[in-house]
Amino acid sequence: MTLQDLTDKINEYYGIDLKERTRSREYAYARKVYSALGRAGQHTLEKIGEQIGLNHASVLYHSNSTHSLTRKDKEIFNRIAKDFSLPVETINLVKKKMPKRSKELLNKHKMMRQIRDVVDGWDNESIRNFISTRLELYDKMIKSKTH
Repeated sequence: MTLQDLTDKINEYYGIDLKERTRSREYAYARKVYSALGRAGQHTLEKIGEQIGLNHASVLYHSNSTHSLTRKDKEIFNRIAKDFSLPVETINLVKKKMPKRSKELLNKHKMMRQIRDVVDGWDNESIRNFISTRLELYDKMIKSKTH
């Protein structure tokens, strides 16, 4: 596989021109796929970069950051690796399950955001009134139930 073949294939799958200078997510992820597959094809960082106008450090960064790819990008990576029979491990498409504690924290943050959104519309006097007449009393009740 030549780098031109790889560039053409990436451009075809993404419907873009990799040589175009833009920082949009689609182009950045396409560069990650291109860089990682270029390295798998045993091309040097310099040659990979020359093909699309990147320096070797950018190629190294992109090729080492494939963990941030979306599912679509991972599928493209796997398809192109297969098309060119590259000696690279395909990227697993199975989403890891979030630990229960992380889910609970995420839900708590969402609920706190909902409360904040409501309270943001209140004036300071209303907030103080809510704290003294409702929140502090509710907090005492919750604490007495848990002890």
